[in-house]
Amino acid sequence: GTSARDNCMSMDLPNPSIEWAAADGEGARPVCILLTLPEVILHSIISYAAPRFERSNFLCHRLAPTCYALHSAVDTGLHNVWSAVLAQDYQGEESNNARNSSRQSPRRASKRLRRSPKELVEASHQLLIERTGIAHFCVSEWAHSKQSPLSVARLRWALREYQPIRINYRAEIGGTLLVECCRARYIKEGVVLSCVRELIERHGADPNLAAASEKRYRTHAANAAYDAFNSRTKQGGGLTPLCIAAARGMASVVRYLLRAGASPSLVGTGRFRLHTNSAKSVSGSYRPLEFAKTMQSAEEAQGANADAVKDLSKCIRLLQKAETQGEIS
Repeated sequence: GTSARDNCMSMDLPNPSIEWAAADGEGARPVCILLTLPEVILHSIISYAAPRFERSNFLCHRLAPTCYALHSAVDTGLHNVWSAVLAQDYQGEESNNARNSSRQSPRRASKRLRRSPKELVEASHQLLIERTGIAHFCVSEWAHSKQSPLSVARLRWALREYQPIRINYRAEIGGTLLVECCRARYIKEGVVLSCVRELIERHGADPNLAAASEKRYRTHAANAAYDAFNSRTKQGGGLTPLCIAAARGMASVVRYLLRAGASPSLVGTGRFRLHTNSAKSVSGSYRPLEFAKTMQSAEEAQGANADAVKDLSKCIRLLQKAETQGEIS
């Protein structure tokens, strides 16, 4: 998930929340135990505590506010830690090639224009956000285009062209890449399944991360707090991939998502049009099983026969088994 602070990528450090008392009346402050560690070990701790692309946020908004010593060190020091974060999180093959070529033909740079490792991380993270947004926009457009529908080849092209990207990035109003693939129209169920497998198996997409809610608040602070809560709970206020697959009657996608660890108990909120009567729709907050049952009842009320709702029936059986036995055969 992502919050409003992640989108703007502000690395301006907040003021420390802990006021240290003077020691022995001389105004001295206690030494932070983390700063007594070698920077290699400190980076290992940060790598363990935060996933890729979240370590800079962890440094600035988790560690720095704890005391003045860490605040100062994160802001102006810890160059080896910031350099390690830059290399581990943001520099891929493309960056390595560019760096090697620059070594072969060195260019003189103004000392005034040189940037610290922290500033390089900030610039790299901003570029990451922009590339992820472009990739997300491309996939979203293909998912709803009849002329250029989504395909595995197009998905792979976007992921390769704009790498590295945050695969679990959630748009402010919209879904993750996995949610967009499950929403895709004008393509067969097998193509949706292939795209879902591509994202989960090769790129580590989270099958339980819901789309962002369409409900927005008037103030930026309220939206940021709402997004932060949804990021922690993984309940974006919108639809999970499993809810979408269940409501659309995509049994093969439902089976795969359950095997991949998708939870059948997460509630999603959204609206789906009926196949038998597109003027009618089903909306509300349901678990995946409830979405499938509600869609089936609504389709039958509009005159759908047993053959027309057979895919929804398959989804219902899979989800019932998942809720009662916790396993999918």
